[in-house]
Amino acid sequence: NLLALHVGNVIYDSDRSESQLESDKFLLGQQTEILKMVENNQRLNVVKAYLNVLLADFQYRIDNEQMAIDYVSYDDLQDKHSIGQVSDVDLLAGQQSYQKALVKRQQAEQTQLQTRIELANVIGLPDARPDELKFPDLKSFDLRSSKNLKLEDAQKQVLENNPQLIALKQAQQSEIYALKNAKNTSLPTVRADAWVGSLSSYPEIREGNWRAEISVDVPLYDGGAKSSAMGKAQANLNKIKAKIQKLEQSLRSRVADIYFKIKMLDAEKEQHKIFGDYADLYLDYSRALYENESTTDLGDSMVRLSESNYETVEWQFKQALLWLELDYLQGKNVDLASSSDAKPK
Repeated sequence: NLLALHVGNVIYDSDRSESQLESDKFLLGQQTEILKMVENNQRLNVVKAYLNVLLADFQYRIDNEQMAIDYVSYDDLQDKHSIGQVSDVDLLAGQQSYQKALVKRQQAEQTQLQTRIELANVIGLPDARPDELKFPDLKSFDLRSSKNLKLEDAQKQVLENNPQLIALKQAQQSEIYALKNAKNTSLPTVRADAWVGSLSSYPEIREGNWRAEISVDVPLYDGGAKSSAMGKAQANLNKIKAKIQKLEQSLRSRVADIYFKIKMLDAEKEQHKIFGDYADLYLDYSRALYENESTTDLGDSMVRLSESNYETVEWQFKQALLWLELDYLQGKNVDLASSSDAKPK
């Protein structure tokens, strides 16, 4: 029995191995960026779902107050109708108003349940039903200045740090090396081989106990393999370039939309402040009339104050989500406790 140890390796392959290694490296970088983007997007979705639950709770309280007021009014109309002080038409009008408020409250109650189901699904606990949620601390977003926000700077930050765009550019680099590798498909390779051991039954006459050789493989015909590989790589490269261009355009538009909405926050804040001041004063006015046993709409004024509080909270949530979405597009951590100096991941 003949037994020999064989060691061999390609010592030169026209840089095909190096090109493949670089291509794989950029593919790994692409997957890393995609994972980062998916994780950050999940955080953003959780924040949105969480805030939606809080808003649904606020809306339910408003609609519940309005239903209670309409019920009291309708009950009073029933008493007056029984002694002939109110017509059938007025009684039906009061009943319609109460039923309308009741349906609206039921809708708000369903929205409470729906938003909780959505939150449970987002956090991966579909059987959970969150009860009372803690109001988040959003003070850090008040520190962000819309006046210092520049559209061109924001767009530049996004185009430089957006994980989805970075992932596509990593894929582009990978295809560039794949194309280079395809171009070298038909180039020669140099291989070194060595054998040690029993190479034949007559080592003294024939091969001896060891042998070494260097061989050059020059493909004379590749059956169109090079052309096919190059065509595939070039097509993938063109496709990725088109995706990059389309994504850049989309990101510029998204940033511009967020930018103008953030700029509008100051005007909306002043509007909500004025409505809040009015609601406070109107409640004091209605309470004073009530205490003096004058005709008043104290219940309506309390609902109006609740609506003012709702609008203020809704504005705070809008502000937080706009800044967080901008952070997300810029590759920064999505965090309700984040501040204006948040850094890219």
